[in-house]
Order: sequence, then C-alpha cells, then structure tokens
Amino acid sequence: MKRTLAFVALLIAFVFWTFPHRMIVERALSNRLGGTGVAYSIDEISWAWPVGYRLDGVTLGTATYSTKLDSLWMGLGIFSRRLDFEAAGCGGQLEGSIDGDPQGRRLSVVFSDIDPSSCARLDALVVGGRIDGALTLAGLGGGQRTGVLGRTAASGTIEVNANGGTVSGHLPSRAPAKADGTPTGLAIGSWEFNDAHLKAHVNDGNDLVVDTFTARAEGVEWRVASGSLLGGQGGRVGVNASMEARRLDESGRSKAIIGLLPKAGENDQGWRRYRLSGTLDAPKIIGLR
Repeated sequence: MKRTLAFVALLIAFVFWTFPHRMIVERALSNRLGGTGVAYSIDEISWAWPVGYRLDGVTLGTATYSTKLDSLWMGLGIFSRRLDFEAAGCGGQLEGSIDGDPQGRRLSVVFSDIDPSSCARLDALVVGGRIDGALTLAGLGGGQRTGVLGRTAASGTIEVNANGGTVSGHLPSRAPAKADGTPTGLAIGSWEFNDAHLKAHVNDGNDLVVDTFTARAEGVEWRVASGSLLGGQGGRVGVNASMEARRLDESGRSKAIIGLLPKAGENDQGWRRYRLSGTLDAPKIIGLR
C-alpha cells in the first residue's frame, strides 16, 4: 500500500512538473489579447499560491509604448472566460481582470503608487511621480484602425490622480526619429507639477474625450474645459481643446511661462483662455480674448 501511494505521489509530481504551464499561460493571454496589437513577453512562469501562476518579468506593449512588471499573479481563471490578476511593478501595485467573452472582451485595471518613469516606455515622453487611477477598455481588438486606440479597443475610460512629479522629453509622435536619433515630437523641456487629475473616455468614434483635466505646475494652474484627441490617417493624432491657465503666485517662473504663451484676455479670476489645435506631436496654441 505504501509503495502504491509513493508511486502515485511521484506520478502526480512528475505530471505537475512536466505539465506545459507556459503553453497554458501563453494560450490564455493570446486568446484575450489577440487582435489588439498588444504583444507580451514573460521571463519565467511558475506555479503559485493561491492556486494560479506567477509570471516574472512581464513586458506588455506595442512598438511605441510598453511597460514592464516585476511580477504578476494570474488566477486559474485561465481555464474560464474571466482571468483575474495582481501585479507588482513600477514601484506600486496593479490588480484587475480580463474578460474573454467572445462577444466583447474587456480589460479592467486599478493601479496605485505607480511611477511610470521606472518601467514605462512612452515614446520620447518621460513621466515621473506617484500615480493612482483606473483603466477600463471594452471591445478589445474591435477598435477602429484610424482611432486613437487603433485596434486595441472599441471604447474605454481612464482616471489618473498624481500628487507631484515631473514631465519631460518630447510629445509622442508616430513619425520615426530623425537620422541623428532626435525624436520628431515637440520638445517640451522639463516641468515639475504639484498635482494633476484626469478623467477621460473613448467615444464611439474612437476619439479620446477629456472630461476633466486640472494641474498645478511651475506656479501656474491649468485646466481643460473641453478637449479631444482625434484619430486620423497615417496614425497621426489630432488635438482639439479649450485650455485655461492662471498664475498661482508672483514668481518669476510663473510670469515667464505665461509670457511664453500667446497673448490672451484675462478675466477677474486671472484665467486666460487658449485654443489648442493641430496634432499631438506639434500642437498649435492660440490665445483667446
């Protein structure tokens, strides 16, 4: 009896350790991310508790944008339509799920204490700080090719809250870098911000509509009253927005920044209004009276 039990135990162990875990995990991810244009790579896959898989060194992204997570726990929902996950990376935590319903795949993610500069490739833009928020993408793989999200998703929402950080580099551009390696997007220098808040959604036309945006940076308060990023031919992203700015202090820095902007009228609260147009990589700013 003891020999039989020992044999069964060894057999179970052999089957477990030789089971094609990587194939199972990669097939589950491919079924849910297929057609979205999002590629992935995984350094190591191992069994983890609670029942599921631990993925180490996970990279997700496109040719332009990507992020790398230190580790990710994936529940055994890989055998069902819904796949739950928790991840550590970018200095913070993420958790969410991917619903693999053939009628409409959906991704939901909540993240906290994330520092994009430590893990994310955002073309030639660098964003640093501590960020909390949530992202939802619906209709994975069903977006419009010319939309802001491309084929990645048909609709979605995003909310981001940041308490202090920096933004530097160049605005994202679909055009390739110049011969000397210089990015083609507009250079924005380096900015420090005290806080920033964004809420936006993707509409049926696959345009990103800004519902709310406010920020305080370099002694100036900024807000977008209405704005959209518009998809277009050739992958270029258009900009159409109404922006307002006002000085928060009497520092030379805030005065210089307002002075660099086109002349605009100022109301009793100190707000100046501007219009943004053109493309995301080279927007045009017009001062309004």
